[in-house]
Amino acid sequence: MNPEKFISYLKAHGGLPKTLESDLLNRCEHFSVAERTVIIEPGHLSKYIHFVNEGLFRTFRKNEGLEETMAFTGPNQFIGTGQGFQDSKFNEIGVICHAKGNGVKIRQLDWQLLCDENSMFLELSRNLLHQRMIKFESESIIYRTGETEHKVDQLTGLHPGIMEVVARKHIGSFFGVTEQAISNLICLKKKRS
Repeated sequence: MNPEKFISYLKAHGGLPKTLESDLLNRCEHFSVAERTVIIEPGHLSKYIHFVNEGLFRTFRKNEGLEETMAFTGPNQFIGTGQGFQDSKFNEIGVICHAKGNGVKIRQLDWQLLCDENSMFLELSRNLLHQRMIKFESESIIYRTGETEHKVDQLTGLHPGIMEVVARKHIGSFFGVTEQAISNLICLKKKRS
């Protein structure tokens, strides 16, 4: 297992004493997945929290038979599906890998036990959640308002190479526009360059 990126990420958000860090790492497992691998099937609750070292993952929801893209996750990010909620709208959430990926995973139960057993770990978890909420809020503003071109620029800046590995229909779904709108935008950007 290669936990360096995971530990660096945790240290940047408050860190842990060595004994607690060691306890956490003992509960973690390495994961590695090929392109086009579904790591969370829609309709199944994930037992794990995933931290991405490399790769690109797409969180999606089945909605009346169609896939609606909810998020993209890349290096130094946690994959989250909101599956802790037993609401039916979260039961159809899945996660697929679009570019060969790897990272660290820990059982949600183990994460919760560490929170229950150690106030420092609970505080770190709160910091991580708070930072994730701030990031989500700022990305939501960017991705849900403004011109599609600006939104695509922001997404490609955050996830270089996304246009080569994710179908345009999924990117369009994320922005609430058609696949054709994304294709037209890509053609326009190529003509400009």
